[in-house]
Amino acid sequence: MRNITSLCIIAYICFGLVACTQSSKKTGTEITTSDSTPEISPNLQEEAQYSIEAALKIPKQVEQLRLSNLNLKEIPQEITKLKNLTRIYLGRNPEIDYQKAFQYIGQLSKLEELSLIEDQLSSLPPQITQLKKLKALWLDANPKLDFEAAFMMLEKLPKLNELSINDNELKALPPSIAGIKQLEIINAARNQFKELPEEIKDLKKLHTVNLDGNDELDVEVLFKQLADIKNLEVLQLGNCKITELPASIKELKNLEILWVNDNQIQSLPDEIGELKKLEIIYLYNNPLNKEIEAFLKEVLPNTEVVYVNPMIMN
Repeated sequence: MRNITSLCIIAYICFGLVACTQSSKKTGTEITTSDSTPEISPNLQEEAQYSIEAALKIPKQVEQLRLSNLNLKEIPQEITKLKNLTRIYLGRNPEIDYQKAFQYIGQLSKLEELSLIEDQLSSLPPQITQLKKLKALWLDANPKLDFEAAFMMLEKLPKLNELSINDNELKALPPSIAGIKQLEIINAARNQFKELPEEIKDLKKLHTVNLDGNDELDVEVLFKQLADIKNLEVLQLGNCKITELPASIKELKNLEILWVNDNQIQSLPDEIGELKKLEIIYLYNNPLNKEIEAFLKEVLPNTEVVYVNPMIMN
């Protein structure tokens, strides 16, 4: 009898412990460890995108820093604590010593996007080659930058697929750009190009080219070069003082979007009808003749034609 009583007592204690454990789980009173992530206020999360000091309060949670136009003088070594940073925008902070700053920026191994717009760069810091996951780089408005040397350096970034070099007063696109083999998108608006380098054909993955505002382009030569870019899907030639498009436009077999707005085009070549993949063409702000609308409906019945600037449409 004594043995039976002892067993009953033990069973009762065990049952009680199990019940307490299950109850605590149901009621949310289970003990948490000191390693749990504290709740972060929305205000701090927002502030951390625009301030390195705030970001360092929650270093594991910060994925982007928007630091453009802040008149920064330096980048602190502590930025290396932001291990999950994937995007950093440093445009218009020309007083930063970027050669020194990249000793730390180069350690941000997860970085995918980097903006250095209008930073008065004359050369790229060599540590930029450490950013092996970098996909997009903005170098707009740095007219003193040695782009020939810069492109040779960027060859070492295996995932770089988007490059922006707008507003750099470039008279020619350096041939060394062909070494950036993964490039898919080039934005080179408002420079002074007459044509592209022959080496452009070596960029086999290139599908988008923006040459807006290059008003010295030799259109005949340009379109022959573009024909060598077999995967070209998007072409931007707005504000280029173009008076007519050449018949060789028919060679852009995979073209899907064409911007030729704000030019001096009156008519289009018959050959444009051979662009069977063309989804949309932007023609606004051109002195088009009256027959153009009927012509395009006939030769490109499935193409959307934009005659009014979408930025000012009601």
